[in-house]
Amino acid sequence: MNFELPWNQCGVIADLTQRLKGISPQFGKTALQKMIFLLQEIYGVDVGYSFGFHTFGPFASELLGDLDFAEQMGAVVVKSVDGTYGNGYSIETGENVERVKTESSGFLSQHCEAIDKLVSEFGRKNAKQLELLTTIVYLNKEIMFDEHKMNRSEAISKIRELKPKFTDTEVQRGMTELEKQHLVKLLFAND
Repeated sequence: MNFELPWNQCGVIADLTQRLKGISPQFGKTALQKMIFLLQEIYGVDVGYSFGFHTFGPFASELLGDLDFAEQMGAVVVKSVDGTYGNGYSIETGENVERVKTESSGFLSQHCEAIDKLVSEFGRKNAKQLELLTTIVYLNKEIMFDEHKMNRSEAISKIRELKPKFTDTEVQRGMTELEKQHLVKLLFAND
């Protein structure tokens, strides 16, 4: 049996942790999930995760395993924290961050521009904002394969059904933000 270590995945985790220090309001497990999802779905970087839909939006369980591995390798340190929005986690750089990034340097340099854009566009967002935006992107992707194209009102209702904590205005604002930044061409038909 040939077991390959997830250096590229750990390298991306380490790189994002380093880049988001002092930028992200709280870079924790939820924000990591959303940033990796956006890196794959918007910027087309295949980090190797298959995302399903979970309580806080798109989620890949394998990513938590790779985060644990990155922590074991000393690339990152995961701490429990009392955050603005309740208890959570904070991911910080570890003493071996550069070593792990070196192991994945080819992958990181190949996708440096995409990671730059991700951090620039989404790095200052908190986990709640990322949750909404990734839910919109996830639903948009799902309807690509659906014969019935939702109109905007239906899409807002569906997102609110999945995420009742967000208002119609917040959902609409999120859709507009994604479109204005030319990050996502939303497939929801106009009303």
